[in-house]
Amino acid sequence: MTISKNTNWGVEVSPPDDLVICQTDRDASQLISRAFAANEPVPPIAIIKSNIARAVGKQGAVLNSPKMLATRFDLIAIEYQDYATNKDRVFSLGYAILRNSWWRGELTGVFNTSFIGNLDFATRAHPNDGKLNLITVARQMKLSQRLFAYRRLRLGTHLPHPDIKTSQITKYVFDGSLDSKKRIDLYFDDQVIRSVKNCEITVLSDALTLHW
Repeated sequence: MTISKNTNWGVEVSPPDDLVICQTDRDASQLISRAFAANEPVPPIAIIKSNIARAVGKQGAVLNSPKMLATRFDLIAIEYQDYATNKDRVFSLGYAILRNSWWRGELTGVFNTSFIGNLDFATRAHPNDGKLNLITVARQMKLSQRLFAYRRLRLGTHLPHPDIKTSQITKYVFDGSLDSKKRIDLYFDDQVIRSVKNCEITVLSDALTLHW
């Protein structure tokens, strides 16, 4: 069940016997991608060093504790094709960003949680509301304005801005039209796929349980 307004998120439980320990969000998303590819259930996961842990006010899982906070999480499912005609499906816990550069050209970010490192991109994002937060930076946004917005990202005060659009979605389709003169790279959970031709990004509600 996805989280509802004014509802507590997560419950204290004993660590499950089949709990899988991952070092980072990247390791966890790779584990999840392998499970889906093998048509296997995603196990309960604990992540030691995690950006997405900030959504629950933590830095990562506390191990060797008799109780852990168990939270249901949505997932970002990404089906993509590159210019070598390779097709694949991968999964992200935190975000998926399509861009060439932070400093020029159009940029599109799809967020399940708000944080990338110390930066707070999508302040309204909640990783268990059944929605993704879409943020689009306009191609015409000037470098000086990008630098100004970037400095404000640490506090999440870069919005509102006339060249940055936000909305909530359940699916986003990229058809290669961000910038026809350049190939676009896909970034997700500290991973990158170069030269993405097209992709479809969707939310999978209540897809797994994370323990902290």
